[in-house]
Amino acid sequence: MKRFRTGQEQHLDRRTQVERELSLIVARIDRAMDALLNGGPRDELIARLNEEKARQAALTEELSRLGQFASVLSLDAERVKRKVHERVAVVKALLDRQTSNGRQMLRKLLKDKLELDPSGKDASAAIGSEAR
Repeated sequence: MKRFRTGQEQHLDRRTQVERELSLIVARIDRAMDALLNGGPRDELIARLNEEKARQAALTEELSRLGQFASVLSLDAERVKRKVHERVAVVKALLDRQTSNGRQMLRKLLKDKLELDPSGKDASAAIGSEAR
């Protein structure tokens, strides 16, 4: 969930940057158009306008992609957490009923032996192994 939130924050930051840059480009295009209408150096202003319009199109497209990504990121964190807990409960129930299948699944998931080390006052176990 932490990675999820970090990614969400980064995309929101980028979206803000793109929106800010777009507003600056619109202002520059407006100033260039005013200069062109007032008789400024035509060729230079047209070249500059074309550059700004190309950059504006690229940023508009990026903003659109960021908007689509933001809708995906707006998933409710609690809903995701609840779904994960539901799936874990299903796996636990399966392991309780089908011990041999549970062992087989653990063998496939774990790289090394499963080591249980009782520790603490409440005799909880520390589990050590790496996932494949």
